[in-house]
Amino acid sequence: MVGLLLFLAIVAGLNANEPGEPIELPPMPQLNHVPEAGRSYLQRYEIFDVRFCHLTPDPFLCERCLRSDMQFVRLLRFNEEGRPERIYGCRPFLRPYVH
Repeated sequence: MVGLLLFLAIVAGLNANEPGEPIELPPMPQLNHVPEAGRSYLQRYEIFDVRFCHLTPDPFLCERCLRSDMQFVRLLRFNEEGRPERIYGCRPFLRPYVH
């Protein structure tokens, strides 16, 4: 009985506005940072087990990197239009780690 009353209260709250009445939303934040053309970022995937490579955009390359004792990374480079180009690859680990 309590669940039914709770459900009815939620439905009544959702239908509080008339169908034609606009809902006021907060303004969207303005982004003032546009990536510079030619700038690149290296993003490391913190994956140390081959079983989790299916979570990456390129699971076969990820598996090959980890089996070669390397780290799976993504190079994010911005072209002249500001659009990102994604390049995936392997690189050696920077410091020793424990399997």
